[in-house]
Amino acid sequence: MSIRTHKADPISRFFVLLTTVFAVGILVTGCLKLLAICLRPSEIRQESAVLQSIVDSGRALVGDIERVVQPAMRRGRMLAASSELVEAIRGANRELLTELCNKAIMNATEVDAIALFDAKGSIVAINSRYSDGKAIPEDRVQRIMQSDFTGREIITRCVNNESRSEVLEFQTTCDITPAFFDSIGLSVAHSVPIYDNDGIQIGLVSTRLRFERISSLIANRTIANGRGSVYFVTDAGAFFDESRNAGAVAPIPVKDLASIIGPLVAGKASQFMVERYDNLHAFFRLSNLQTLGGGGIQAMITVPKAWTYRESRLEDLLTIGGTISLGILSLAIVGVLSLLQETRSQKELSQRLAVIAQRTSNGVICCDDKRRVVWVNDSFVRMTGYELGDVAGRSIGSLLYCDRTNSLAIDRLQKAIDDGVNIRTEILNCRKDGHAYWSDVEFQPIHDSVGNVREYVSIVRDISEQTTEKMRLQSVFAAVAEGIVLQTAAGEIVECNAAAERILGLTTDQILGRTSLDPRWLAIREDGRALPGTEHPAMVTARTGQPQRDFVFGVRTPEEVTRWISVNTEPILDSVGNVALVVSSFADITQFREQSQRLQVIIDASKIGTWDWDIQTGHVAFDEHWTQMLGYELSEIAPHITSWEKILDPAYVQSTWAVVQKHLVGESAEYRNEIRMRRKDGSYAWVLAAGKIISRLADGTPKRMVG
Repeated sequence: MSIRTHKADPISRFFVLLTTVFAVGILVTGCLKLLAICLRPSEIRQESAVLQSIVDSGRALVGDIERVVQPAMRRGRMLAASSELVEAIRGANRELLTELCNKAIMNATEVDAIALFDAKGSIVAINSRYSDGKAIPEDRVQRIMQSDFTGREIITRCVNNESRSEVLEFQTTCDITPAFFDSIGLSVAHSVPIYDNDGIQIGLVSTRLRFERISSLIANRTIANGRGSVYFVTDAGAFFDESRNAGAVAPIPVKDLASIIGPLVAGKASQFMVERYDNLHAFFRLSNLQTLGGGGIQAMITVPKAWTYRESRLEDLLTIGGTISLGILSLAIVGVLSLLQETRSQKELSQRLAVIAQRTSNGVICCDDKRRVVWVNDSFVRMTGYELGDVAGRSIGSLLYCDRTNSLAIDRLQKAIDDGVNIRTEILNCRKDGHAYWSDVEFQPIHDSVGNVREYVSIVRDISEQTTEKMRLQSVFAAVAEGIVLQTAAGEIVECNAAAERILGLTTDQILGRTSLDPRWLAIREDGRALPGTEHPAMVTARTGQPQRDFVFGVRTPEEVTRWISVNTEPILDSVGNVALVVSSFADITQFREQSQRLQVIIDASKIGTWDWDIQTGHVAFDEHWTQMLGYELSEIAPHITSWEKILDPAYVQSTWAVVQKHLVGESAEYRNEIRMRRKDGSYAWVLAAGKIISRLADGTPKRMVG
C-alpha cells in the first residue's frame, strides 16, 4: 500500500464524517444491548462460556478417574497371568502367595490392596505390607484372612465366570480397605480369574483402590469457583456416597434421578445438562465402570443456578463493554485524524515515524527518492552487523540480497524497487560477516501529494529459524511413502506431497483446490456402492472432530483405474476448539486387496474353515466353510468362543484349552492341535486346527488370534 501526503480535501473530510457516524452507531448499539441485558429475565445462553467451563470440568474429571482406575486393572491382569502365581495356588503355598502380593504392591502407587482367592471364593492370601514397604499390623491382616468372602457377589461372579471376563465394581461396603486404612467403606474393586495350563479356573486376583483416591481428584479440582459439587450416581439413581446412603438430603431425589439419567443409561448420550431445584446439574458417563448390581456409574456436577446466571450476565456485560470501547476508540481515531489534518506541517515526519513504530523489533531501512540509504535503526545493525556509516549512500538492493540469493528472487525484488511499488517477499541474504540468513522483506514507497515517490522504507525480519524448520518439515513431508493431503473444514485440498500425486495419479496443480465433494473422484465403497463426498473420511472428521482410522474406499484415476486406499485422518483445531484443517494420510492397498481376494479364492476353493478371535472380548468371526464343515449354517453358530467350546468333544475340552493356553503365554510359536468336534447330526469329526497370535496389547497381553 502506498502512503501519500495530501491537503485537507473534500475526500478527507468525508472520511472523517463517515468514521464519526460509524463510531456513534457502535456506541448506540452497545447501549441498546446493555439495556436489553438489564431487562432480560434470568437465563443462561446455550453458547455461554459458563456452561462450557462446567462441561470442560466434567470431561477432565471423567478422564482423571479413568486414568486412576486403569493402572490398577493392568497390575491385576499381570499378576493373574504369572506362572509362578499359578504354581503357588495349586500348591496352596500361602507364604509364597503372600510374598507375590507384597512384591506386586511394593511401590505400586495405583493399588491399595491385593487379595488372592481360591476356586471356591475363599481368601488364601493378601499383602502384608503397604506399598511403601512398611508392615501392616498383624491384627489387620488376620481380620481380613478370617473373613468369609464366599458369599460376596463380586467374588462369586468372578469365580462362576463362564465368559472368562474380568469384573470391575464400585463398592459401598468393602471389607478390605477399611481394615487396612481405617477408611470409609467405598472402594473400587477389580477381579481377574486365574487359569492353570489346562484352562481350568483355580482362583482369582482382586485388587482394591480406596475411594479416597477418587475423592482426592474432586478435592483438587475447583468447579464453579468453589461453588460446584461432584457426586457419583448409579443407573438406578442411587448415590455412590455413604452420607447420602445414610439419609443425608440428596440434590435430586432418587425417584427423579433414575428417569433423568435415562439417556446416559440407554447409550443415547455421553453427557448432558438439566435444571432442577435451583441448581444446574451436568451428567457424564464413566465408561467401563460398574456397580455391584451390574449397572453403570455417572459423575454429576451440581452448580447453583444463581451463580451461573450471574457469571453469564457478567460475560455479556464484558462483551458489551468491548463494543462500547470500540465506539470510544473510533471516536478517538476521528479526533486523531482531525488533528492530523490540522498539523500538515508535521505530516512527513509522522508518516516516517508511523512506519518505524509499527516495526520496532525488526530492521528498518530508510532511503531517498534515488533508493540510496539515508538511515537504519538499531535492530538492523544487530541483525546484519552493518552500521549506518557502512551503508549510507549505498543502493537499497545491495542490503536486501547478496550473491547467494536466488536470481529469480532478485529479479522480482529489483523490479518492484525499479517500478516504485510495494512488495513483500522471503529471501536469502548475508550478514556483514558473510553468514547467510533468511529474511522477510517488505519494501514500501512513500508518495507525495501528486503521486511522486519521495522516499522508500524497507522492513526486514530475520526468519532463519522458521524457514529452516519449514524446510525440514517439507523434506519429511516429501519423503513419506504414504500420501498426505491437508484440507480445509470445507474439504478443499490446500497441500499435498509427492506420494499423494503418485497414488492418485494427479499432479499437484490438479490436486490443489479440489474438494471431497468433487464428482471426478468417482469414489466407491468396498462393496461397490458409490461413496458420497460428504462421507469421505476427511469430511466426517471435519464435521465431527473425530479421527478416522483405516477407512478403505476406491477412487478413479485419470487412467480409468480404480485405486484402493486406506485412509487415516486427524483434525487440527483452532484456538476455540473448532476444526480448522484436516490432515489425511493414505496408503495404496490395491495390490494387497488383490492378493487378499486371490487368497480368498484359494480358501474358497480348498474349503478351509477360518476364524478370527478377539481374545479380550471373546468374539470370534467364523467363516461359512468352518460352519458348513460341521453341517451348520453360519447363522446357527454364535460368534463367540463359547460356541466353539460347546461343540468340542467333552473328553478333549481341558486338553484342548491347555494347548491354546501354551500359545497364549508364549510357550509355543503357534497353535496346532487335532481335535474332535461334534457335527450338527451328533456325529464327531477329527479336525486339524492351527492358528497364531497376530496382535498384543501394550503390556504384552494377547489381543487377537487367527487360524
